[in-house]
Amino acid sequence: MEQDIMVFVKIHKGSDKEAVIAACDADILGETFSDDEKGLCLRISESFYGGNLVSIEKAVEMIQNATNVNLVGKNIIRKTVEAGLASPEAIITIGKKGREVPHLLILRL
Repeated sequence: MEQDIMVFVKIHKGSDKEAVIAACDADILGETFSDDEKGLCLRISESFYGGNLVSIEKAVEMIQNATNVNLVGKNIIRKTVEAGLASPEAIITIGKKGREVPHLLILRL
């Protein structure tokens, strides 16, 4: 069930009133995804993504009003797109075939 899906959410507050919301699916925290072909490496670090463990619904609620969002993982990105908060065309995939992870940045100016 959707309400059983949990994600990590961390809010990084800057010197101004803006903040970055970083969220990832709970099962990928601590993982690293590399794509030599694209020259990309993404480490899902606890220091950046490992904030509070919340329901996916709560995470999407937090994302709705955010101006800067960094998302990693199939569940959180799918739910964010379904809520109309981002376009599927903005999603990139990082990793080798069979071990890939979607990544999405949302910036609202």
